[in-house]
Amino acid sequence: MHITDELIKKYSRRSTKGLDAELWRLMSLWVRQRQTDHRGVGRCVTCGEFRHWRHMDAGHYMSRRHMSTKFHELNVHPQCKKCNGPEGGGEPEKMARFIDHAFGPGTAQHLEVLSKQTFHWSRFDYIQLIESYKAKLKEHKYEIR
Repeated sequence: MHITDELIKKYSRRSTKGLDAELWRLMSLWVRQRQTDHRGVGRCVTCGEFRHWRHMDAGHYMSRRHMSTKFHELNVHPQCKKCNGPEGGGEPEKMARFIDHAFGPGTAQHLEVLSKQTFHWSRFDYIQLIESYKAKLKEHKYEIR
């Protein structure tokens, strides 16, 4: 993704907090829609229940407070609201098992190590990822609103 002066100007009035919120909105849409069938139904990676993507969350294995893994695609997966909410607490053990099964043994541990690294997002980082997720959503004809 090539970031032009026009794109930088387009986002110039947005705070980094606003850019973070917009990036999360788009990533959440991508995560919840990327593993769905033609009806928009996907499976919770921790309990296996099927739900329409609009009734799912984009759940984190490593908490969103860890900026180095907050937007890492291996760290964020579709979860039902029960598993990701206060009742399930995100089901980190089940999420770790899913991650290791789907992406190879040790991937969850790698995310844990990565989450402890200090990382500060620049405006450029936010803009680049926002535009990247917009393109992914359009390319796959997923809902963006």
